Amino acid sequence: LGQPVQVWQQWPLWYPAVEGERCIGSEGLRARAVQECPPSAAVMLHRARQLCGKWCRWSSPFIHLLTLTVVTFGVLAPLICHRLLHSYFYLRCWHLNPMSQEFLEQNQQEGQDAFHYFEKMRMPNTSEASGSDAFQPLLLITIITVQRRNDFHYVLQVASHFHRLLQKCGARCQRHRMLLCNVESDPSSHQDVRLLSSLFPVVSRDRTGENPDPSLNQFEKEKQDYVFCLEQSLLVYSPEYILLVEDDAVPEEEIFSVLQHLFSARFSKPYLRDALYFKLYHPERLQHYFNPEPMRILEWLGLGMFLGPVLAGAYCRAVGQAGPGWCLVAFFALYSMALAELVGRHYGLELRRLHPALYNVVPASECCTPAMLFPAASARRASGYLRGLRCRQGFAKDTALYSLLRGKGENAFVLEPNLVRHVGMYSSLRLKSNPKLLFPVLQTKGEKDGKLESGDTSREGGAHLHHLTDPALSWELGHQQVESPHHFPSAVGLWSQCLDNLCRFGSNGPRGILQSREKDALGVKD
Repeated sequence: LGQPVQVWQQWPLWYPAVEGERCIGSEGLRARAVQECPPSAAVMLHRARQLCGKWCRWSSPFIHLLTLTVVTFGVLAPLICHRLLHSYFYLRCWHLNPMSQEFLEQNQQEGQDAFHYFEKMRMPNTSEASGSDAFQPLLLITIITVQRRNDFHYVLQVASHFHRLLQKCGARCQRHRMLLCNVESDPSSHQDVRLLSSLFPVVSRDRTGENPDPSLNQFEKEKQDYVFCLEQSLLVYSPEYILLVEDDAVPEEEIFSVLQHLFSARFSKPYLRDALYFKLYHPERLQHYFNPEPMRILEWLGLGMFLGPVLAGAYCRAVGQAGPGWCLVAFFALYSMALAELVGRHYGLELRRLHPALYNVVPASECCTPAMLFPAASARRASGYLRGLRCRQGFAKDTALYSLLRGKGENAFVLEPNLVRHVGMYSSLRLKSNPKLLFPVLQTKGEKDGKLESGDTSREGGAHLHHLTDPALSWELGHQQVESPHHFPSAVGLWSQCLDNLCRFGSNGPRGILQSREKDALGVKD
């Protein structure tokens, strides 16, 4: 004790010290020696160099994973995904204007092609009418339509696609029929319906002789038109299933094969067969994993739990390691989850189109009704329910239908991926001279003058206009949507509200958010 200590010779027993320093210590007084003889700067620098050399050499897993992360999210993903409309890597400043113009030109050309398609046909309307000996179809496709811009011919696009797909389907679709539901205030003014009336049966809601109700808002009018078309579909044909489609929802190529699989295989389960409705479309901007829907979060976690071990095992085989550890598996799980979210869940869902059995059937969410499938018994219940509700701003028909799930104990589901494409960019209420993809609806002169209700996104007579919105600038929680970077809420705030709602309403989840709106519509007070 009290003698000079050689640094590295006494390392197992003594705390390192620079040669010449005197330390007090023994095997029993090591802690005191550490306190009185702290390591010098030279020793700390030596340790830092050793640690840096261990982690920063090219053969280190840390360098491998860091390089993989930087190359993936900083180079490859932005280069590959910068033109994907529903990806976080989408470059608006480069592609928004040309893509919007290209979409409008293509949509206008498809409208002209659909017009010529029906103009060349001179097939008489041979559809059976209702009656005691009437043919009962398995599926009735009802297209609800209102007059809009003539140069796009939205209803002709939808009808031509359905007509072509029915012919392509052949014998499997012999029990399918089409019906047009014209809800224009003056039915004779709808030129496209006049063209189609020689090919398909048409029902119209003629209000030319009625006195306008000043208390009837656009949301209630839209709901009444929807109920009218649903009830007329049951009355005219009495089908087993009704597919109620708005006139700007173009069907995908595989729609009938998927529906056939749904009827023959999926509907063997009672909870699906007795559902109130099935949604065939959900906006792409709301299909991301980072969304307050429990099933979506579970799917995201499941993706990470599956890809984490797979990618970790592939990495270990590539570098010649024995097997992956938990840290490596956790890294690749987070890596795959982040990549799937940033690229876009919508594009991953497209892989399910390989076979009808791969389509996902999950509980429905609130937004949007471009294409809805109703079993006949459910259609009768839905029309009765909707007649007892009054729609208004903030409580449109899609919200009203969703509120019935909790209030009436019903179930509803959505099919993923979408079976229709929403192509409408022009509304009869919101006239825009230069619409763009991903942009929120612009305010019209009528709204500025107070002639239209602010926030009305429905179009006169029935069909919603669901604009494609940038996922990075559009957040939806319940019925509140923010689409401006100046009002962009923090992720922490959104998730705290989401978790608070889920805790408040328990197992009902997001459905409970609509409880107050449902009570208001039914006139019930707490």
